[in-house]
Amino acid sequence: MGETYRFSAVVQKEGKWYVSWCPELDIASQGETIEEAIENLKEAIELYLEDENSQIPAAGQFFTTTVEVSFHAKTSHSVTREVMRALSSHGFQVVSQRQSHQYEKGGFD
Repeated sequence: MGETYRFSAVVQKEGKWYVSWCPELDIASQGETIEEAIENLKEAIELYLEDENSQIPAAGQFFTTTVEVSFHAKTSHSVTREVMRALSSHGFQVVSQRQSHQYEKGGFD
């Protein structure tokens, strides 16, 4: 019997499919159910590991966690994009894209 490895699996729904991804190996698969997506990912990983040149990261080199993002921060970015589109449609051009945006009216030759 061979060695046993433990890898992470991230699963997300995309349309009617569930897509599974192993971030340590950057391998992905899919399925119609979460269970099928994970089983297909296991098979893809096994096929990858059969290759004698496959690279297996050392234990502890990869960390997964969650992050919390403020809803207001997300909203402000979409509002900024909407404002930029509206100004562009009225002839304004972005002259700086750092923390604050500056707009100038008129043509640039």
